[in-house]
Amino acid sequence: MWGLFGTTHDGDTGSIRQKILQLELFCNSYNAWRQPLCESLAAAPACGCYPVWRCVIVAVMSLKPLPVGIQSFADLIKGGCVYVDKTERIHSLAQAAKGAYFLSRPRRFGKSLLISTLQALFAGQRQLFEGLWIAQQGRWDWQRQHPVMHIDMTQIPRANPQELEQGLAHWMREVLKEHQLQNSVQIEQSAAGLLRDAIRYLCKETPPVLLIDEYDAPLVDHVGHGKERLAIAQANRAVLKEFYSVLKAQSSNLRFLFVTGVSKFAHVSIFSGLSNLDDISMTQDYATLLGYTQQELETYFATHIKQLAAQLALSHQHCLDTI
Repeated sequence: MWGLFGTTHDGDTGSIRQKILQLELFCNSYNAWRQPLCESLAAAPACGCYPVWRCVIVAVMSLKPLPVGIQSFADLIKGGCVYVDKTERIHSLAQAAKGAYFLSRPRRFGKSLLISTLQALFAGQRQLFEGLWIAQQGRWDWQRQHPVMHIDMTQIPRANPQELEQGLAHWMREVLKEHQLQNSVQIEQSAAGLLRDAIRYLCKETPPVLLIDEYDAPLVDHVGHGKERLAIAQANRAVLKEFYSVLKAQSSNLRFLFVTGVSKFAHVSIFSGLSNLDDISMTQDYATLLGYTQQELETYFATHIKQLAAQLALSHQHCLDTI
């Protein structure tokens, strides 16, 4: 631990690459050991290096936890983690009376966190948004809540088309239970039928919101792994095409539809007929919806950057240039 936080008297900090690797390891384990470390240091006996110990305590406690691996907006906020406020851009998407959007980005780019944020927003969980742009007076109608259906394709079995169909049907049954519709809908039917009936029943009171994360996971998992896996991908595509075909007929009953994935939906041909799905993947207005701009990096991570610069014995600007 002292190898990470300690400094040498001759100014030798080692190679920058090595120190950055140390910092990455630090970030990945930061949330796990932050509180135990501080408690241990605070209880340590006084000694000649006490000022150094105290500096470590202050430095660790002053840093907000980094949201490493956190995909839940609620968990991120409740955990007091760093959150780069994207709610102004999200508001521009969600404020219209109707909306249907598609966003393509690589894996681990923040799509799932965005989906989770939209879910909390439409569910009216205002307490999670305190202090953020959208929470200011008059920017969002928190009294108008919508039932939200969230489908995460990465959590559904997809090794073959039979498994995919069964997994989708099981997921939709859980969605129906979540909204107390299990007694209103014929449970033993196809996944597409369950999705259709869920939308029909929910819209009788309030138009529902449908969020589909990683829509193409059952396809991309099998592409590039030989002919046999390619055949599975093609069979999975047929299952998805039937499932997503519901969206065309039910689009007027949805308040908001948001779909994320890795591949462009126009190239996969499973949303046939859904002409109102607006692809914002390359739209300038939403270029900063995911990821961090330079300004966001310097604003939200200012304290972390300051600590990094001190650890690497770099000037603030040199540290930013290195990042």
